[in-house]
Amino acid sequence: MDGRLSIAMPQRKRSGSVAKWFFILLLVLLCAGGGYFLYVSPLPGFDLFGRQSAPSADLVSKIELVNVRQYPVSNEQVGNLTVIEGKVVNRFEEPREMIRLEASLYDKDNKVVATKQQLAGNAVSLFQLQVLSEQELEQTLANKLGVLTNNTNVPAGGEVPFMIVFCKPPASATEIGVKVVDARLPAVR
Repeated sequence: MDGRLSIAMPQRKRSGSVAKWFFILLLVLLCAGGGYFLYVSPLPGFDLFGRQSAPSADLVSKIELVNVRQYPVSNEQVGNLTVIEGKVVNRFEEPREMIRLEASLYDKDNKVVATKQQLAGNAVSLFQLQVLSEQELEQTLANKLGVLTNNTNVPAGGEVPFMIVFCKPPASATEIGVKVVDARLPAVR
């Protein structure tokens, strides 16, 4: 021996450090999971703010169809059209938006021969009905600008126009039916 005193250096305890990082990781995961369930994935029947959400039927039960009329139009490119137009009126005490309608054509035996869904908010002129192609009619009636302008944040008592066009309707069609199938509550701003 060379005369030196040898003292073993105490080893650092790593278990405390590992435990600290494990606890921090666990805390982060718990916070992330809680945030996900609170803000991203609400419980069924509740919205993001914990308020009980209305079932789908409650979103449309007081939306009324008014001035609904149906008429045929002869189109230069397509042939015969069946046009259904009118207005939807929001009879709820709070606003609604993205109101969607479904029109059906029925035969003499009351069987559905054609069905079509359309968001309210757009309509075309008689001249457009007579000259536009089927694709142009579809694009015009589905125009997002018209839908966003007329069919968002519809106040209580507010009206939104709608038009549904059947190109080349079945010859067996004798009756029409129109109903509101969907609407939304406006986003909280």
